Amino acid sequence: MRAVLPLLLGLAACQALPRLAEDPDVPGSILSGQVLIEGDDAAAPTVVLLSSEDAPMPPVGVGLPISFTALDATAYGPAAGGVRSAPFALTDVPPGGWYLTGLLDADRNFHPGVTALATPTCGDRVGWHGESFTAFEPTPIGVPEGTFVQGVSVGPLVPATEPHPTFTTDATVSLNGLPTLRLESTAVSGRFGSPALELTTGAVWPGGDPVCAPSFAFVLADADGDGAVDDSPLVPVPGLFDDRWPRVVFQWLGAPVDDDGDGVTDGFDRGDDEDVQIAVLGDPRLPDGAADPAPEQVVRTATLDVRFSGLGLRILPDGEQELLTDESQLPRGAWGVTVITRQGLLWTVPNELDDLQAAALPEPGRTTPADPSQGVFLLLE
Repeated sequence: MRAVLPLLLGLAACQALPRLAEDPDVPGSILSGQVLIEGDDAAAPTVVLLSSEDAPMPPVGVGLPISFTALDATAYGPAAGGVRSAPFALTDVPPGGWYLTGLLDADRNFHPGVTALATPTCGDRVGWHGESFTAFEPTPIGVPEGTFVQGVSVGPLVPATEPHPTFTTDATVSLNGLPTLRLESTAVSGRFGSPALELTTGAVWPGGDPVCAPSFAFVLADADGDGAVDDSPLVPVPGLFDDRWPRVVFQWLGAPVDDDGDGVTDGFDRGDDEDVQIAVLGDPRLPDGAADPAPEQVVRTATLDVRFSGLGLRILPDGEQELLTDESQLPRGAWGVTVITRQGLLWTVPNELDDLQAAALPEPGRTTPADPSQGVFLLLE
């Protein structure tokens, strides 16, 4: 099943990731190499993130990194052949398959401890370890037990030219058949923390380039260039599911709970399924029944209509996996929504941005989040 639905597994496993090697009987390994960027003036703070093959980061999945190393802009040497490099090393890496993701934080707003900030934004540079210098597809690297793996390249990191997929959506959908949800692209900005952390999306990038304006970059993939839309690599049946970007995943949260009766959800109750993870693929379409574009033709749209596909995974605490194929198998209650772009930018609601803003920017008498659009979740009734 892992090879069939890696994105769903990455999502469902993100709360149960393998940890860095701590068992003295299982020696950890060291991964070292170079981060590559093109151009003389591109250097900025950079992070190299490590994620498991079982729970990959975007764009392969929506898992979380288990480790990262940070590089200062001064770590990059002078350009050679138009390419600059900076050395990196990750230690205590357990044996297994691992993805390496590089993020050059051009706007200085990346923060691994905050969901809303633990992602590249439009204008940053992103890249992965690939099979070759020119391979822009992420490729996992196998790490044996207790070894020193050298000469690993990450990149070259390229500018993220897609808009950050920040959005809001309706709060309630009745589950009568497979529902369709409308996602509305929206600019999001926030200032919070001490020192202050900034997140501004939807702004025009310097130079007047509108590539970062709020929208979804909708495209049907044709990676092999045969003129036909590719089948989704996430679905085992050919012809059943097109490979559409952005990808959308719904994740079950549980029943909303309002402990203090103030009308604001304080958490979610999973009942007997506390440790069960459920994720379902969304089927994104252009709004109002608009025709699909030609393969690889990018359409900027302010809204997406996303249908529950009914195809997903239920993962039990013991790791047993059940393929979901029908809406009758979907639990009612609150669901989160994650949108992932082709370059690995993502956005999830609900997220903590509202609460962080409300805490950092208090107003007299305010008891609810500053911008409730980011605390919304999908409620299936």
